[in-house]
Parts: sequence; C-alpha cells; structure tokens
Amino acid sequence: MLSGGGQRAYLLGDVIHCPLQVEEPELTAIGEVDRALARRTREALLREADAAGAQVSGPHFPGLRFGRLLTGGTSRFWAVG
Repeated sequence: MLSGGGQRAYLLGDVIHCPLQVEEPELTAIGEVDRALARRTREALLREADAAGAQVSGPHFPGLRFGRLLTGGTSRFWAVG
C-alpha cells in the first residue's frame, strides 16, 4: 500500500492475479498452495482497498494500469478511468 496526500494505492502483487479475481475472489491460481488462505487474503485486501477508495493495480493486470474498485449490489468490479 502506498499513501500520500490523503490518497492510497494498492499494488496487489500476486494476491490478485487478474481483474476477474476482483469479481470472483474464489477463483484460484495454479501457484496457490493454501487456496483457502489465498481467498481470505484476497477478500480482506479487496474490502480494505474498497473502504479506502484506493486505486489498485497488479503486475498481471492489463497494461499495468491503475483502476478503482466499484461495488454494485453484491458484486465488485475493477474499472480503469
């Protein structure tokens, strides 16, 4: 997590491998040894970033661009712009 000037940005590393895992955190990646722990970690990080209104990006996201988490109903999405 980076912060400054009252804003935050999260670099997701290998916690979230693709934007689809923002929508469906139960999706696993081949390298996850403890899938239950990986899912809980993803969900906790998403809740924290969402609550902070933070920008997020990951090394495996398209174009390495930052976006925001958008919540609609019971769903969460990653959107650039």
